[in-house]
Amino acid sequence: TFDSIDYSGVKMKTEMAPDGQKATVTLVNGKITTVKDWQSKVEDLKTAVDAEEYYLILRDGTWYLDIVEMTR
Repeated sequence: TFDSIDYSGVKMKTEMAPDGQKATVTLVNGKITTVKDWQSKVEDLKTAVDAEEYYLILRDGTWYLDIVEMTR
């Protein structure tokens, strides 16, 4: 876990599931600054080892984070 996370200059890519009820949003460009134990680290999202991906699910016309998929 981090003390703080800050994103800047972010560009995203969205991929929809065929059923239109789920989507994956991937951060493909920009910077992420994390702070843990007073140590700051800046990474370029384009070259980061782990892709920043968010899984979404459509419920009653609103998109939500898919917590089940996010915790796998």
